[in-house]
Amino acid sequence: MTINFLSKACLFIDHKADYIPIASTVVNLVDIFQKIVVLPLKQKENVPHNPYYAHLKQKTFKRCIILLIPVVGNILVGIWDFTHASKENNRIALHTAIQKNDKNAFKEAIRRLKNDKEAILIAVQYDGLALQHASLKLRNDKQVVLAAIKQYGWALKYAGKELRNDKKTVLAAIQQNGLALEHASEELRNDKELVLAAFQKNSWALRHASEELRNDKEFVLTAVQYDGLALQHASLKLRNDKQVVLAAVKQWGWTLKYASEELRNDKEFVLAAVQKNSWALRHASEELRNDKQVVLAAVQKNSWALRHASEELQNDKQVVLAAVKQWGWTLKYASEELRNDKEFVLAAIQQNFLALWYASEELRNDKEFVLAAVQQSGLALKYAGGKLRNDKEFVLAVVQQKGLALEHASEELRNDKEIVLAAVQRYGLALEYASEELRNDREVVLAAINQDSRALRYVSQKLQKDLTPRD
Repeated sequence: MTINFLSKACLFIDHKADYIPIASTVVNLVDIFQKIVVLPLKQKENVPHNPYYAHLKQKTFKRCIILLIPVVGNILVGIWDFTHASKENNRIALHTAIQKNDKNAFKEAIRRLKNDKEAILIAVQYDGLALQHASLKLRNDKQVVLAAIKQYGWALKYAGKELRNDKKTVLAAIQQNGLALEHASEELRNDKELVLAAFQKNSWALRHASEELRNDKEFVLTAVQYDGLALQHASLKLRNDKQVVLAAVKQWGWTLKYASEELRNDKEFVLAAVQKNSWALRHASEELRNDKQVVLAAVQKNSWALRHASEELQNDKQVVLAAVKQWGWTLKYASEELRNDKEFVLAAIQQNFLALWYASEELRNDKEFVLAAVQQSGLALKYAGGKLRNDKEFVLAVVQQKGLALEHASEELRNDKEIVLAAVQRYGLALEYASEELRNDREVVLAAINQDSRALRYVSQKLQKDLTPRD
């Protein structure tokens, strides 16, 4: 706030002093010092946002030197300013609009200053797209265009034809925004080095490459190895090329989506693809998503690929078991019939107890069945049905194996002293999940602390004081 006020004050003094003898000499001596020493030290990006330094930057040395001469200098500058008052007022309006971030006033000011190079330079450094309002001459000025595209690469759209065919200029634009390639000349959109630079900045830039490059196997191979999604911008011919598509799929499985229909239905190719990246199964043909060999290869690579298998194979015990073996939760994508098949789900749980989560409601309330899961891990109680989590006999058997399972018992049983005692004797820190009443029960608390002294943190403050030895 203080810096902003000071900047405005300096600007006001500088403007007024130009017309006052002696004062103009002093002020312009300071201006010359600022322009030579201070201004170069200021970061360029901050100049357009500081009205005083922006004014100082455009104030010429010629004007400063003339104003060192009292009276005569003031008269000469006064005559000059009178004849150029409109231009100066427009510049002041531009600085004010930038300072206030007033988009409409900014647009209006640059339209009036469209032939003023210094003003347009300040404008494009604030907003590169201001280049569109500059005169044709300035849109062909390399310094102005470079300033604009360094602020916003997309401003290349408004550069003159000659500059859109200038490699250095276009390179500067795509280094700021890869998609600026769209506005490069046809010749440069066929330049491998330039297109690759744009692509590395933004992979979508490949869509603006020339047809010739999008059909260049060597070039497209380089692109898809960097970003598999580049395949979508390759020519139809290359999207039917096994080497190119396989390289893309290896980098990102879902890019099989952009392969030709012929390749997505080629068993040998899709088999190779899912072995590289199992997500490729998602975009294989319907026929191949129903091919057991292909789907097995995919789920063995990544169990979650089961979600993209056909309904028929989601009901195939061998396929689903292969998926569940890796990650129990993939039982979610098995058919309803399999999720209710006691023998099958039990086999799945033996592979991974987490499979219990997606077993049918009926099975998750089957005591014998869930107990088998609990023997794998007491934490399986979390996925048991509500009826079992409130079955005292069952929960007691569980917490005796895994005290921490108390966390998933019903609220009623977490207030049952026999259950809680069995849990904390097995695992003291299970006290955290006991009811408030039992966390204040001396017998329960002592049993927990005896198993693990850290359980003291879950005891009430009153009981902690009673249990803590006094000097």
